[in-house]
Amino acid sequence: MSDLLVRLYDLPDVRTEEKIASHGITVRRAMAAEAHIVLPWIERHFYNPWVSEATRAFTRSPVMVWIAVRHNELLGFACADCSMRGFFGPTGVAKAARGQGIGEALLFTTLRGMREAEYAYAVIGGVGPLAFYRKHLDAIDIPGSEESIYGPMLHDDKGRDFDDFQSGQRRTGRKKDVAFVKRARANVPDHAWLGRSVAVDIALHFERPFFSVLATNLIQN
Repeated sequence: MSDLLVRLYDLPDVRTEEKIASHGITVRRAMAAEAHIVLPWIERHFYNPWVSEATRAFTRSPVMVWIAVRHNELLGFACADCSMRGFFGPTGVAKAARGQGIGEALLFTTLRGMREAEYAYAVIGGVGPLAFYRKHLDAIDIPGSEESIYGPMLHDDKGRDFDDFQSGQRRTGRKKDVAFVKRARANVPDHAWLGRSVAVDIALHFERPFFSVLATNLIQN
């Protein structure tokens, strides 16, 4: 599947976030202090590689992560400027929260955020749900981009493919993560913990072997 090119200066005037707001759902830019909540949530619902990319987005200034929240419950996320500047994604919505327009709201809120950051175009790499993007965007296929930037990226150390990686790591990774956070937390004073939460998350998710992808096949409107 080719990468897609999106004209940010010519986005349709879609305001789905106003529609979902009537259901108590807010889409907003994440705060750096929320990384310790958002990153483990992404790993629980999706894949370790997406955690690696979202971690990078949290280090941008301003933060390039947007989240959908209802009553202090995280429902979905979208990122930009992760593996490459100017790239949209990864993005995903919790399975139980799909079908409400959250994916669409995250898409357009993030693309508008990229436009405000003075990007004229956005690249959607490693496209999964092509029909979703075709429905909402006048996107152009980029010739010769079938492998995107992710073709030469490393796989995990056992040579498993993406499906093996997502099923095995999601089951076993959380216990290791909790233990690592406890060790890191014990060595950081209380007054410094909040400021170092992003750094701890980076260490946490780069401690284990990983490969980076921008598969967006689980996002659904």
